Amino acid sequence: MAKYDTVRSDLAEKIEAYISQSGLRAHDKLPSERELSSHWGVNRMTLRQAIERLVDEGILYSIHGSGTYVAPQKINRNLWQFLSFSDAMKEAGLHAQTTVISIRKMEANKWLAKTFSILLGTEVYELVRIRHVEHEPFALETIYVPCHLCPGLEQHDLEQQSLYAILREVYHIELTKSKQEISMSYLTEEEASYLGVAPGEAAICTKVVTATEEQVPIEYTIEIARGDRCKFSTILK
Repeated sequence: MAKYDTVRSDLAEKIEAYISQSGLRAHDKLPSERELSSHWGVNRMTLRQAIERLVDEGILYSIHGSGTYVAPQKINRNLWQFLSFSDAMKEAGLHAQTTVISIRKMEANKWLAKTFSILLGTEVYELVRIRHVEHEPFALETIYVPCHLCPGLEQHDLEQQSLYAILREVYHIELTKSKQEISMSYLTEEEASYLGVAPGEAAICTKVVTATEEQVPIEYTIEIARGDRCKFSTILK
């Protein structure tokens, strides 16, 4: 079994090297299994298992009756840097866009009141927007901010301007700390329609409470990111 796993791992690495050396990009089609197995002198069953491994890792994807294709690169979300989404994508050399679905005032429920240490029923902003990376929907965000902290927030261009930058430059609120909770989820019909994928697809749900240096909670965000496009990394010290 160990020998078999090593062979399969070597073959998976050869496929990855082939993709890079051939200059294949996202959604480009690989040669047929017959061509690849002949090229490397392996049987098709071994090749198919190596391909399945790369599909599981999100490097390839297969369409029944059509073939195997290069999957879009997964977007790395590092957990050790305090960056806004826009800044994180810019640092990664990726083009990011934002589409605002809605912004409204609502009364804080028990959870929001507890999160922000405010009275039940206090007005908070609810901002819903889609994050696009390289012109493809990546994540659906729902953001809550107490209205008294940033009156008139809805008047700002929340598609072209970073929310963190608006809080800092207009309302003089500097965010420096966050608490994150990450879990697996499955897309509802509504979420899937916004993200351009099928309902029931795997997703990564990130809940973040962002605060000032003085530990004052300012923003609560629920992000639903496509599981096929996202990965997380961190550094332990």
